[in-house]
Amino acid sequence: MNPHQSSYEPFRHTQDRYDADRHMDASTDDETLLKQEDYARQHHILNQPRSQSGRLHNDRAPHARFQTIRTVFRVLSLVLAITILGIQAYSVYIWLKTRNQSTRHQRTGFQTRIWAVIDPWPTWVMLGAAVAAVVVHFIAFGSLCGCCQSARRGVSHVWGVYLSSSLLLAAWIAALVYFKVVDSMGDKKKNWDLWSWSCHKRSTSDKHGEVAWNALCIENNYTFYATIIIVLLEGLGLVLFMASQHGANMNMPTMKVPKFSGYRRM
Repeated sequence: MNPHQSSYEPFRHTQDRYDADRHMDASTDDETLLKQEDYARQHHILNQPRSQSGRLHNDRAPHARFQTIRTVFRVLSLVLAITILGIQAYSVYIWLKTRNQSTRHQRTGFQTRIWAVIDPWPTWVMLGAAVAAVVVHFIAFGSLCGCCQSARRGVSHVWGVYLSSSLLLAAWIAALVYFKVVDSMGDKKKNWDLWSWSCHKRSTSDKHGEVAWNALCIENNYTFYATIIIVLLEGLGLVLFMASQHGANMNMPTMKVPKFSGYRRM
């Protein structure tokens, strides 16, 4: 027996054991909380495809439908733009080829030009809009290739579609309004363009065989109505793209990690 041991000896190191036990329990609680959070996160990731597969599929379904409809609209718009490009290019070709030709007037017998003083700018503007549309649509269809799929998922693609669609829609509207305004001026005998003059010559008794006035008038009428359809298609396509992007942002799944509260002895 230790001679220096007293009756209080068993309680001498009680405080030391208590401090060591408190430190051990606190670190154990931290490790337990971390393990629980890691387990919950892994469990959530593993179970997410099974628990949310139906919801994610339903979220992607409207976006896929919008994309299909937009693709159909783009195809129709591209076909109409190509026809407008061909018709207006042919009209310019006929005008440049025959603008200096003249014919004998049936009543007076004088030689008169078969073309009046023509303002070609409505045709040039319509040609420019058609060329821009064809280029934009071919680029859009080219981006559907597998090598461009990664670029389509970026933010730059979204802003690129917004910008190109908005500018293209504005170009078609401007070309349509200008095309019709100048034609109306021709009807009032203030100014003539290829459309108004060809339709005017069709309604007269001039049957000069060098220019098919009736065909030119019908082709320019087609250009006007086809442009209206293109404006509607481009506008609806832009609205569908905005709706699909809004739906995709609203339906993005989020992962919530549960919080655990542990008990620590201080």
